[in-house]
Amino acid sequence: MYTLNKREGFMLTQTETRNTEIWDGAYTDIFEGTLNVKCDGSSIWDDTNGKEVTVTQVAVHELKLPEFSCEGYKEINVWHNANWEIYTDRGFEKAISDFLGFTVIFTEQGMQENGRASMEAAD
Repeated sequence: MYTLNKREGFMLTQTETRNTEIWDGAYTDIFEGTLNVKCDGSSIWDDTNGKEVTVTQVAVHELKLPEFSCEGYKEINVWHNANWEIYTDRGFEKAISDFLGFTVIFTEQGMQENGRASMEAAD
């Protein structure tokens, strides 16, 4: 399990940590509340310049499986009130990265949904 880089001003709090039933060594940390994110307009899919997005939940799934090459892989699901076209907005990526304390990027376009951003750790 990773340690959250706690910072002042974030209104999301950790509500749950659980060992998943899929594999021993896979963990999910869930943060709930409100995090207001301002997009920077860099999305190639929509005009997101100045768009305000409210994040209500962040779930970080981390694999701790030394026998596999994916050890340490972090998948991040971010629930929000926007459409999927915020995909590629660097301001959104930066805000989620700042909250978690490590760099995250969007996964592929086909994994994005209205109300949920699919992301992963870039480190």
